[in-house]
Amino acid sequence: MKRRILIIWLLRTCASVLSPLALASVLGIANKLSNLALYVVAGLALGQGAEAILAGGQPPALWPLVLWLVSLSLLKGALRYGEQFFGHKVAFKALALLRNKLYAALAPQAPFNARTRASGDLLGRLTRDIDRVEVFFAHTIPPLVAAVVVPLVVVASVGLLADAALAGILAVGLVLTGVVVPLVGLRGTRIAAREATSARAAITQHVSESVRATGTIVAFGHERARAAELAGHEAALGAALARGAAAASWRAGLKAVLPWGFTVWLMLAGLDQLAAGSLSLTALLCVLLVSVPAFGPVADVDGFVSGLQDSFASAERLYLMVHAAPMVEDSLSPVDLEAGPLGLEVRGAGLVVDSESGPVALLEGIDLFVPAGGSVAVVGGSGSGKSTLAALLVRSMDPDTGAIYFGNTNIKDTALNDVRGSVAMVSQREHLMRGTLRSNLLIANPVATEQQLRVACERAGLGEWLAAAPKGLDTPLGERGSRISGGQAQRIALARAFAKDARILILDEATSALDVHTEALVMDSVRELAAAGATVVVIAHRMRTIGWVDQVVVLEDGKRVESGAPAHLARRPGGRFAALLNRERESLGA
Repeated sequence: MKRRILIIWLLRTCASVLSPLALASVLGIANKLSNLALYVVAGLALGQGAEAILAGGQPPALWPLVLWLVSLSLLKGALRYGEQFFGHKVAFKALALLRNKLYAALAPQAPFNARTRASGDLLGRLTRDIDRVEVFFAHTIPPLVAAVVVPLVVVASVGLLADAALAGILAVGLVLTGVVVPLVGLRGTRIAAREATSARAAITQHVSESVRATGTIVAFGHERARAAELAGHEAALGAALARGAAAASWRAGLKAVLPWGFTVWLMLAGLDQLAAGSLSLTALLCVLLVSVPAFGPVADVDGFVSGLQDSFASAERLYLMVHAAPMVEDSLSPVDLEAGPLGLEVRGAGLVVDSESGPVALLEGIDLFVPAGGSVAVVGGSGSGKSTLAALLVRSMDPDTGAIYFGNTNIKDTALNDVRGSVAMVSQREHLMRGTLRSNLLIANPVATEQQLRVACERAGLGEWLAAAPKGLDTPLGERGSRISGGQAQRIALARAFAKDARILILDEATSALDVHTEALVMDSVRELAAAGATVVVIAHRMRTIGWVDQVVVLEDGKRVESGAPAHLARRPGGRFAALLNRERESLGA
């Protein structure tokens, strides 16, 4: 990706920090000029003193020199503090703006971005990549401005106050150090930085997966193989860093040699002019004392150019994520959903996705109607399209063909917040936040009362457990629900959905981890919600638990192959639902 595009994007994203960044740049220039002024004062004092002694006169008093040095030192310290203060204030504000930008871009891509992107990679972009962009703001723009302005001031001053030839020699050295040296091995450094950033992301993802799957890795004796994989990623990172370091070492050597080499050249040229009487001793001393520190701002160019490669590599990863097309887009002129109980209808929904072998149809011409307060069970084998249909109902994605209606409104025509605010969905693997039972339930309904939370827990079969827990609703659940069992975690997810009191309830194999007794209790609660007006969609894997629903829809290879009342379908000879039901009975020995 072109650097110009990244720079424009970064500046536009963080436009509000450019004014204080300009102030930081001005303070940085003033700081470096005050540093050079210290050497000029020292050169003037030494030169005037030497000239006075050589002429047999009295050297000037020391107290003006001391006063100037102390004043300039205090000024330099204040300017340095201001430069660092405003520079880092800008940098941290810019990082906050970038994180907000990234989170804002991730939200429309949810929840499938979390499934299609590696979690460790996402974490790396949100933390390490954004932190590296700080180099662009705090350690690039102010030093770059100073690297242009300060040498111009120095060269012009030497030319006007000392000698044009000496100014030319100094200018050549500054250009070589500030422009040519940073270009040495730049392309290789850029490639190495990109490879290092990718390797770091791979390491982050590998470690993240290893931590989550520690039990599985140990149980299958996969520790050595997993460690070898990590070593491979580390070797790739080390190789990339080594290539970048090789070029950096050449640049470092040139930066060490050039300033002193050109200073020696200046001294020899200046001595010739001093012998010819065209240059004073004071002017020569000032030029020599200023020459070495004058290389400081341009020598810094290589430092931030090298760091800038990492910064741009990270910025590119952020740019691609921010500009990724969202799975769904909000309506520009949203229509309000009707009040009261809400039915749903799927009209000829089809969905095609790309795969390595070509386009694959996940759903084809699905029709489904559930009146307000009605219930439907969607069944079928693995890969039949059940969960894909559920994703369409909560508008995690939009169908390629057909439409989905809540009541009389196409959900693409209403606001996303209204669609998802009307739906409560529980999937087979729900995420529990680190915190208490209460905090996890309040995610669904932040204004729920204590009584509402307890009723939701009762409906989800958590009544006895909640009563026995010493801290009740304030019981900590641990990281990802590590302090509770899988069945308890699934019941908490169900309680969270019940606490929302949504108009449409979708259960995507939400009772897979429950025992038969608890599952029956939960289904009784779901039936009560349906009787109270909630529209219920149950994606089931246990046929015996859905006999109470109004209708059953059987999917196969993304197509609706059968639908009707469960009792009627169960008696249909050769029917798909009857076959699923008989297969379940045989597996249970019934």
